[in-house]
Amino acid sequence: MKKLILLSILLLAACGSTEYTIAEKEYNDDGGKSTVRLVMEEPTEEQIKEVVQELYTDDFFGSASIHAYIHEPGNDDYGALIAMAKYARSDDGLAQVGVDEIDTVYVEWQ
Repeated sequence: MKKLILLSILLLAACGSTEYTIAEKEYNDDGGKSTVRLVMEEPTEEQIKEVVQELYTDDFFGSASIHAYIHEPGNDDYGALIAMAKYARSDDGLAQVGVDEIDTVYVEWQ
């Protein structure tokens, strides 16, 4: 797990993207809801939106929605919850994560 997190950080740093690590993920590629826990250091709302959209196009393509929990870095895999993001890609996804519009990332700060 630690190797996967380190590899994710290195790959993202090399690409120049917003840095994050995936601490946990539950991928549903048959039109269901995917869930992910991300670790980000002091993210902006725009960075969170960028990362969630990037996850959909890369790792979670095929999901109807993504529910992302954003945590600060911590002593273990992740620290305190700082935000949640919801993203729907279909009408089914709207109901799965409880948002109003498709293709819009909703960020709720904790």
